[in-house]
Amino acid sequence: MKKTHRVLILLMLMAAVCLLASCGTNGNVSDGKNEGVMTYEEYVAAEIDSDVTVETYIQGADSWWDGKITLYTQDEDGGYFIYEMPCAEDEAEKLVPGTKIKVTGKKSEWEGEIEITDASFEIEEGSYIAEAKDVTDLLGKDALINSMNQFVMFKGLTVEASTDTEGNEVAFLYKWDGTGEDGDDVYFNVSKDGKSYSFLVRSYLTGPDTDVYKAAKELKIGDTIDCEGFLYWYEGVNPHITSISTSDGNVTEDFSEHETPSTEEMKEINHKIYVANRREELLKNHKSISYSFDYDCPKTDETAHYYYITADYEYVEADDWAEISKDRMTYELSGRLNADDASMTYKFNLATDPEADLYQYVYATEDGWMDYEHDTLTDCYIQDGRIHLFSEMDEVASENYAFNNIREEYNGQTYSQETIVDAETYEVLVDYVIRKKDGKQERIAIHTMEYDIPEPAACSIMRVAFERKFENMMTVTFVADPDTEQEIEVSAKIPANNQCEFIIDDPENIAIFTDRECTKQATEHWDRMSDQTYYIKHTK
Repeated sequence: MKKTHRVLILLMLMAAVCLLASCGTNGNVSDGKNEGVMTYEEYVAAEIDSDVTVETYIQGADSWWDGKITLYTQDEDGGYFIYEMPCAEDEAEKLVPGTKIKVTGKKSEWEGEIEITDASFEIEEGSYIAEAKDVTDLLGKDALINSMNQFVMFKGLTVEASTDTEGNEVAFLYKWDGTGEDGDDVYFNVSKDGKSYSFLVRSYLTGPDTDVYKAAKELKIGDTIDCEGFLYWYEGVNPHITSISTSDGNVTEDFSEHETPSTEEMKEINHKIYVANRREELLKNHKSISYSFDYDCPKTDETAHYYYITADYEYVEADDWAEISKDRMTYELSGRLNADDASMTYKFNLATDPEADLYQYVYATEDGWMDYEHDTLTDCYIQDGRIHLFSEMDEVASENYAFNNIREEYNGQTYSQETIVDAETYEVLVDYVIRKKDGKQERIAIHTMEYDIPEPAACSIMRVAFERKFENMMTVTFVADPDTEQEIEVSAKIPANNQCEFIIDDPENIAIFTDRECTKQATEHWDRMSDQTYYIKHTK
């Protein structure tokens, strides 16, 4: 599946013992709360710095130290993180997994983590061990925060590289920045569906003698693993992991792990993917489509883009520019969104197929989606309800990819792709591009799709910016291939004294005129204050 940019013609991110029981079985958990004790719902609704009282069950604990203990606790409704609760050492020995306690303290927040501080406790009758809740599908979604501090599991994660203090790629670090040593917290990066996350094995919770600490030290970049632990939060999801195991893939259906399906079978699957991912098909089933693509190359940091698409408009945001479009018309706001001097560029889509290039991924024809003359399907299998389809580009396609996407000189490297789609809907979830050279492979691009997510706040900010500028208006019209069957005309009112840009097929072989007969070629400069019409003619 080739990726090519739209071509634009411009007119002007201490050792401890684990107290977690490995087999989660429910004990004598009470359905109700005693008088004066909050339900989990009431606790969530309570204001930060307010007094709270909860009944909960210990699931894990950091090492007792200096008269304090930190507890990971949970009831059947949610999790409670109890931070540095005063406790005598002999009392700490009683706080084992499953123990019911009543805790009174302050509801606090630190870097996103909700916790109870300045706490006191009483041991009560009752016992409960929570089973790990599978939150794999919530990774990267706002709903994940609703499981904060609960005992959770993640399946099918890929271990990603971390960078040590000498700039080397490694599978894990001692301390978050690599400045620690054996016995300190172990940090490692994982990814799922194209997004990366930081996990850690906390030494106060599970020290160097525990299985999980030893397993973390054996991780290798590229390993596929399953994890269990407590859903801690630090500037985002940052789980404290208590178990690491090699993922078995949980294969629900398989073309055969060792037998590649026929080319015709893979082409049929590829055709279904192409059909399912056209704009009109996606918007039949979803209110919105979110697409982000990020190139992991130094030369292409500026091309980390985000598209938000609905039936009415398309919204795109990067670090310091944004654009919004309706029908064939795109408005681009250059500069910070809150900058008073931000300028706008207006884009006109004159491409042959207005449905093409939805997110620089699905094209007007199936040949554009995959050119079998230069792209070869190499493998396909189904795992965890997702189809994984692999392809390779030949030298011609690889050279085009290097030029059009990452702006690098072609040096004999070739590219391959792994496209992951939903096995029922064939909708794309994530796509990886891998560069191969001298026997080495390097992931250079990740494209991620999400569906039915809320509208980004920047959309409303942009509308305000438009309203400020929509005073002195002018009409600009572009006509491509006038008086032919391929004629396309786009016209819009825009604020005067702004830039215009248009998107068109085969931009290297066009000429721009000011008359329909295409006899009067346009000059480099144009009148930004008056209504204008331009005619674009293909010369070949």
